[in-house]
Amino acid sequence: MSPSDILQDLIKLAQLIQNQIALVENNKLKFRSLTELIDRIVTSIDGLISLPDTDQFKKSLLDLKECCDETIAFVEKTSSKGRLERFIYAGKYADQIESLKSKILELVPVLHIGLTAQSLMDCDRDRRHEAQDHQELLAQQTAHFYELQAAHFNHADISLIVHQQMRSLEERIVQLTQPPATTDHLLLPKELMVNFSDIVFHDKICKSALGALYHGTWRDQPVTIKWLERLEAEHERHHFIREAKVMSRLHNDYITPFYGASFEETGLCLLMGVMENGNLSQVLTTLNAHERFRMAQDLARGLTYLHDQDIIHGDIKPNHIGVNQYKQAKWTDFGLVKTRAMSLASVSAFSPEVRWQAPESWRRRAELTKASDVYSFGLLLWTLMTSKMPYTSIASRNVMSEVKRGFRETIPTDIPLELDRLIQSCWSADPDARPVAREISRLLQTMTYTRADASTAAPTQSECTEQSDIQEHVKNLEHRDVAVRQNVTSVLRGLALNATHQDEIRNAGGLAPLVMLLSDHDGTVKRRAAGALANLAANTANQDAIREAGGLLPVVMSIDNNDKSVKQYVTSILRSLATNVTNQDAIRKAGGIIPLVKLLGDDDTTVRRRAAITLEKLAPNTANQDAIRETGGIIALIKSLSDLDKFVRGSAASALLSLSTNTVNQAVIREDEGIPRLVGLLRDEYFVVRKNAAGALLNLIENELNQSLVCDVECMTALLNLFIDKDINVRQNAVLVILKLAENEKGRDVIRDAGGIAYLVKLLGDVDKFVRGNAASALLSLSTNAVNQDVIREDGGIPRLVGLLRDEYFVVRKNAAGALLNLVENELNQALVCDVECMTALLNLFIDKDINVRKNAVLVILKLTENEKGRDIIRDAGGLNSLIQLLDSQYVDLRKNASKALLQLAQNTINQDGIREAGGLVPLVMLLGDSDAIVIQNALGALENLALNVINQDEIRVAGGLLPLVTLLGSHEVVMKRRAAGALAKLASNIANQDAVREAGGLEPLVMLLGDRDRTVKQNATSALRSLAINVTNQDKIREVGGLLPLVMLLGDNNAIVRRRAAGVLENLATNTANQDAVREAGGLLPLVTSLGGDDLMMSRRASGALAKLSSNTTNKDAVREAGGLILLVNLLGDRDVIVRQNASGALKNLVFYNTTNEDALREVDGFRALVMSLGDKDAIVKGNATAAVGYLTGHFANRNAIGEAGGLVALVNLLNDENALVQKSAIGALRNFARNHEINQNIILDIPDSVQKIIDLLRHPNDKIVIYAVGALSSLAGWKTTLVHQRGQNIIREHHAIPILVALLERPEENIKQAVSDALMTLSIDNIENKQAMIHAGARAIVDELFQTSSNSYIRDHAHELLLVLNQAIPPSPDAHVSVEDVGIIGPVQATLIASKHLQVDYGKRLGSGGFGVVYQGKWQKFTDVAIKELHAAELSPDAVTNFRAEAECHAPLHHPNIVTLWGVCVEPGNYSMVMELMAGSLHHLLHSTADLPWTMRLSIAKHITIGLYYLHEHQIIHCDLKSMNVLLDAHGNAKLADFGLSTVKAEIAPLSSEQASGTLCWKAPELVNSDEKCTISSDIYALGMTFWEMSSRQEPFQDEIRACPELIMEWIGQGGLEEVPETTPPKFATLILQCRAKESSHRPPNAAVVVNELYQPDIISHV
Repeated sequence: MSPSDILQDLIKLAQLIQNQIALVENNKLKFRSLTELIDRIVTSIDGLISLPDTDQFKKSLLDLKECCDETIAFVEKTSSKGRLERFIYAGKYADQIESLKSKILELVPVLHIGLTAQSLMDCDRDRRHEAQDHQELLAQQTAHFYELQAAHFNHADISLIVHQQMRSLEERIVQLTQPPATTDHLLLPKELMVNFSDIVFHDKICKSALGALYHGTWRDQPVTIKWLERLEAEHERHHFIREAKVMSRLHNDYITPFYGASFEETGLCLLMGVMENGNLSQVLTTLNAHERFRMAQDLARGLTYLHDQDIIHGDIKPNHIGVNQYKQAKWTDFGLVKTRAMSLASVSAFSPEVRWQAPESWRRRAELTKASDVYSFGLLLWTLMTSKMPYTSIASRNVMSEVKRGFRETIPTDIPLELDRLIQSCWSADPDARPVAREISRLLQTMTYTRADASTAAPTQSECTEQSDIQEHVKNLEHRDVAVRQNVTSVLRGLALNATHQDEIRNAGGLAPLVMLLSDHDGTVKRRAAGALANLAANTANQDAIREAGGLLPVVMSIDNNDKSVKQYVTSILRSLATNVTNQDAIRKAGGIIPLVKLLGDDDTTVRRRAAITLEKLAPNTANQDAIRETGGIIALIKSLSDLDKFVRGSAASALLSLSTNTVNQAVIREDEGIPRLVGLLRDEYFVVRKNAAGALLNLIENELNQSLVCDVECMTALLNLFIDKDINVRQNAVLVILKLAENEKGRDVIRDAGGIAYLVKLLGDVDKFVRGNAASALLSLSTNAVNQDVIREDGGIPRLVGLLRDEYFVVRKNAAGALLNLVENELNQALVCDVECMTALLNLFIDKDINVRKNAVLVILKLTENEKGRDIIRDAGGLNSLIQLLDSQYVDLRKNASKALLQLAQNTINQDGIREAGGLVPLVMLLGDSDAIVIQNALGALENLALNVINQDEIRVAGGLLPLVTLLGSHEVVMKRRAAGALAKLASNIANQDAVREAGGLEPLVMLLGDRDRTVKQNATSALRSLAINVTNQDKIREVGGLLPLVMLLGDNNAIVRRRAAGVLENLATNTANQDAVREAGGLLPLVTSLGGDDLMMSRRASGALAKLSSNTTNKDAVREAGGLILLVNLLGDRDVIVRQNASGALKNLVFYNTTNEDALREVDGFRALVMSLGDKDAIVKGNATAAVGYLTGHFANRNAIGEAGGLVALVNLLNDENALVQKSAIGALRNFARNHEINQNIILDIPDSVQKIIDLLRHPNDKIVIYAVGALSSLAGWKTTLVHQRGQNIIREHHAIPILVALLERPEENIKQAVSDALMTLSIDNIENKQAMIHAGARAIVDELFQTSSNSYIRDHAHELLLVLNQAIPPSPDAHVSVEDVGIIGPVQATLIASKHLQVDYGKRLGSGGFGVVYQGKWQKFTDVAIKELHAAELSPDAVTNFRAEAECHAPLHHPNIVTLWGVCVEPGNYSMVMELMAGSLHHLLHSTADLPWTMRLSIAKHITIGLYYLHEHQIIHCDLKSMNVLLDAHGNAKLADFGLSTVKAEIAPLSSEQASGTLCWKAPELVNSDEKCTISSDIYALGMTFWEMSSRQEPFQDEIRACPELIMEWIGQGGLEEVPETTPPKFATLILQCRAKESSHRPPNAAVVVNELYQPDIISHV
């Protein structure tokens, strides 16, 4: 810093100190005024008690007396404080004094008794000065009076005040005994009521909000008159009177003086002081910057005074600020003023000017506030700094909108930065962000205003004269004449009372000669010189200067002077000098401590006081502490604790307070019995003594020996009594002592026994924040004791502590939260804290500025998360969001505790959703990379709990949580491994996560953890792998990373959970074929087998489950048997646990499948009987497995007898109507096996009630296998041998109406069903005429004939042929079974499948197109199958049409190829001639001309299909004759099929085509066919194929433009070999193939379709060069 900066800082510091000193002096006057006011009021009350004999009046008087008594107590307390305290807390005391005075003045007019007290006080004020022993005090008062007169008042003002007081005193009795006739006298004190006749009006000044302003006189005194001549409305009178009432209360140098009011019928008048320069707006441009800034300071003081009185001006602007002849600004015009007691309605009649109003005041019914005044004051500051009115550049109607948008006037750049910031803060849009008036005033007073025109004005002539006089006086200090020296020292002593003169005397060199005069031979000179130095020493700069002038030694030497006054002055000098740190050392070095200690025993009270105060100031200095002890000062100070003067006692105790910070001194004070003395002073009448005694004890108990002297109930009681002391500092120190004693167990017990907890609880509501903070801190220490926790609760401490969580002082909040943290260790206390209100208060502390407050609050929340109720309350109070926000805190403790709280909160299922919805998953995942291990552990635990929630499992993956979890599996920290594996175990239950964990590399580290020493780690790792092993890919990966062997080894682990979960992993892995071998090779079968049937149910479940899957492996089947597994599994079939039975039955089912050795072994251990018993199990899975096993076993003849003997047949029949299809399938399959070639079993089955019916019912089952097995069972029961048993079976089956059902099954499309049914019908028809007739009546002939004609299955076709032969031997078929003679006669015999029209449903609304000779519609065949129906109506028949219909049907019917549209059959009934074809998705033509993008790979695939289909036709001697894109159809999978064989013909019968037939296909016709009689050939089809390829390449129809213009021209062009150009975008080889196919000469084309196919399958056919 530069010297100028340092100088500026020193100047600011000096101004601050000077302002504080001025506040102290002002407080003295305020105290005196307040005391006098109270004395007069109490006297008046005492005299009025016996007057009006009404209860209400008496009660009001007594209430006022009580208020006054309280105020007197406050005055006594604050008056007794030490100088240092008064200096520090001067501003605070000023506020309290003004508040008390305002409160009393508000109460006095209500009872009309304050008039006497006020008038007497005003009358006696000048003569009630404190008597002083010395002349300097009188000179000080005189100088101060002259200073005030010069700075603030003119002679006329003082005269007016004195005149008012005298007149009020003379008329007091008349006013009391003769009340006025009107009620307006009740509004103001009597001395302020003015007769209208005494007022003389002069010229009119201006009009105001209420009335007009005039110059005038009242009793020859110049005044300003505010006159409301006419009352337009009652509210105007109300506002006018209210303004008078408010002004009567205002007594401040910065408020316009108020002289009185008249409320007579002629009008309402207010009389105010004259503002000679008018208002501020009138003189604004004439003021220099210095004057404007001084006005700002004065107005800020005035506004502070108004706001301290709870008065809101409400209409601040330059017009309402008066300026007197000295250019002093004063507040005026209180027409819109609002006090705390006034309602909004009382001030809403008149509105202030909008541009000066705060934005929040523009709202309808908005209330005036102090903040709105501050906003207006900010604009006023801007006006003072710029000499301009605000917002003049904006139209009035737009001011509101612009300001709301944030517009503010530009602040000049040449004003101080502090002032710039102050103005901006004042006009902030947020009222809460604006400073209060007192803060504004403080800032302005401490601000140094340096601006171009703000230089200090030149001194006046009088000032120059005073400065020259002081210099002359200083010269005369060395005058030889004693009388001159006496006069000069007297004058300088008086002048030294003024701060300015103090500096001038020093600057004039007066200090050194004054010091020299301390040794003057003349006593008067010596005394007055000491007096002058005593006054000068109050100045900080002079304190250094006196020392530098060598003044300390002469001052110390003058202590022994016999002159009482000299000793007083000298001790006063030392008292002032001792405030300077440097002087503290210098006084010791000058030998001042010894005489000061000696003066503690002086007879003069003033000397003792000042000596004690000086030692009090010297004692904080470390070196002085030793010196005071070594000179016997400690014992002297201890004795002074008993001094009769309270100030001596207070300073002595204060000195001991400082001395007791020294360890040696602590012991000396104890040895000199200072502790009992200090304890005794805790009950002293003087609060300063009590405060310092408590403070000294606080230091002393730092010593453990001293603690034992203080730590007793008597001392504790004395300390606790100080808790209700009126003085804040006393309470503070007392609480600090208790706080210190609470640090040890004995102290905590003594405090509790003395009832201290109740006192501390009460102190939580103290007005002083330090007291509250320390009380909460004491309770924090006490609450570590379990007994104290109960006492605190019983004494109501918990609600108080909760309330302190919102305290303004961070220490209070911190300690309150800390105490609650200890208290919630107690369950009963938790119940009191667990509510939303308390929780909200705690959560609000999460954003506290103090880190310790935040830490304690989080710890309390953390503790409350330990119980379910706490977790719910925290969520309801919004705690989840608050905790999540702390996860990214820079403080590790906050992250640690917040993450742990979330860990515990996540145990609650509702909270699991809440944390996710509050955005908590990503921050928790981020914490997995935290630098602190505990934070990571907590985050892992939280995610582990959150992963229980299904939605969270996905969100954690999305948040990137899997990779860090996998990484932490490799941590060296056991807890991290546990929780990471635990979280993955829960996340792995999510299918998507199973892949993601593998991809994050999680399988190998999880396998590695299988060998971990920690039991929990192994448990979680096996749990994770168990879920992951569900995933097929993971099953291979776990094997590949070596997971099987450690899993097998864990089957023998000493921990049951690990064993179970390892078995569970193997159970899931065993579904994988490769793993089945690997588990066996790893030795896993034996431990799994040995785990069966033990006491551990879960182990039995999982071991049996694993074996059930492993036994599907051929090799494992033998290995399980060899390990002794069969007998154990058989035993488990009777287990109580359904899952065990399911797994055991499943294992046995697999073991006997295709393993005859196991079948034999099972039979030997009586396993068949167990399986049969399981057929009746209540569980569907058990029944299904057992039934399947029995089904397998019945496949071998040797097993059937054993199963039958065990009652298996009845059980199997009963299962035929089971709800489970698998059970039904296995049961019917087993019964089919039983009935096959075994007459005994057949009879047994036939004898079982409803057995045949149950089998027949299964013929309608939707499951094909069941239908086939049922058909087979019936076939077996019917038998192939013509025995009685077989005939019985045939007849029973017929009698149960099975034959129609079987016949209907022949129409099912499934080949295997047809085959089985044809077998069954053949069996039923053998030697049984009734069954044959039943078949014929069921329509079997037509159906069987159709099968014979159409089936490509030779087996079915052979059986159909046999059946037809058998059926033809029976009675003739019914008419419905064949086509009528009439129909056949019309169309002739057709070699195609005939379909009845009743089985067809044509949807005429869905026309698909037209073929060669008919229209194609979409329809249904047999109600279910979607087909294409090409229909030719009988009305349109012609011989050619019939011929073509027959030709197309017979040509198409035998064609069966994937690339040929299938013809299902034809219908030839009257009025309905149709072809029923396979329904396709669309045509190639549509695809080429509608799809935006058609890749060449797809085009090539279609080209291959077309060519292969064409090759098939040619191989079957069929020429298509009409190949084009419209006749190429596509199915849903994009497969191409050839269609429309209307022009096709057999190669051997090829005939020339007519022009009519060819007209629709001209553009695809080969040149040799155009205008010639040549027949269609393979080569012409190849040409059409090339044209179709060209169409696929160009995606256009050939010759599409020319054909419309002139078809004849196109025919000629084609005949000559003309071609469409192949597009350039066509792949070269494919383009060459197109050209080859379209060659003019047929000999140049590919000879057949096979050649084209070979070309299409070339790898580069569609490659672009």
